[in-house]
Amino acid sequence: MLVGCVMAGAGFVSLRLVTGLPMTALSLGLAGVGISINALALKQLAAAASDRMANRSRLFALVSISINIAAAVAAPVALFFVERKQHGYVLLAVAALYCLAGQVTFANRAALPMGKRATRAWSIGVYLAVLREPGLRPFFAINTFYWFMYGQLFSVLALFVTDTLNSPGLLGPLYTVNALMVVTLQLGITRLTGRWTKGSHLSAVVLANLVFVLAFLTAFALPGISGAIVFVVLFTTAEMIFMPSGDVLIVGLIREQNRAVGYSIFAISTAMGEALGGGAGVAVYRWLADHGHAHQFWLAAAILAAAFYVITQWLRRTDAGKHIE
Repeated sequence: MLVGCVMAGAGFVSLRLVTGLPMTALSLGLAGVGISINALALKQLAAAASDRMANRSRLFALVSISINIAAAVAAPVALFFVERKQHGYVLLAVAALYCLAGQVTFANRAALPMGKRATRAWSIGVYLAVLREPGLRPFFAINTFYWFMYGQLFSVLALFVTDTLNSPGLLGPLYTVNALMVVTLQLGITRLTGRWTKGSHLSAVVLANLVFVLAFLTAFALPGISGAIVFVVLFTTAEMIFMPSGDVLIVGLIREQNRAVGYSIFAISTAMGEALGGGAGVAVYRWLADHGHAHQFWLAAAILAAAFYVITQWLRRTDAGKHIE
């Protein structure tokens, strides 16, 4: 974690100092690699800690809450400085926080839970071997589907609110609602989901896809600002249903000594789903908007989410899918 935090901090400092596209791209790459290393280390620490707990969902729900507390606080603070043309202070503050987080974690490393070390060097063969573990491939597909739909929150919703509704000032409050809902409701939603699904984390993941369908249908049925607000509420509910259950499932699927490799593949499927979803969503939305049918995007998204729901149900019933839970 220390290495990842220092690399991320150095990347953000570089962004403050450099000029020109090539150097900016290199700085972003350095920060991105550091953030990825830090995220993988954090996931492994959380997984090791969850091995000692009877209720893994609660731990991963608390992790999600802490992330959203940071998001709820950081966004308005960053916007405060950006609106005053003081972008550099934001970059330096982020760098300082990353370095501080790395140093605090390193200083307290003796108290951190440590899992088993990998017994083999990383190679393509190790990645392929992990992918052959029963249940992993269908779960990674299900995870990619989820993040494909989740990518619409920070891409198409932003276009819809700023361009179609012509209400750019509403975007910040909507994302704040998203973060505050997770902070205040995550533990309750996790408990309720456990009761509804009788403790089945895979059923919770499937339920999240179904709530996505409802969210997109709501945005289609309720035009205007009211539709955007209800969409964010339902979308965030799907997020709260999925997040702890997805993490619990991946911990159970990956052998302890292969967690670093497994989580890296998990991160790839997450990034691929969100990147493809956000990019495809923006492209389709702009095409529909150019032809005067921007509102039809939400119906198309609902149909796609329903298709992913059906595919997820089919995957869980295959021989490989039965190993997921």
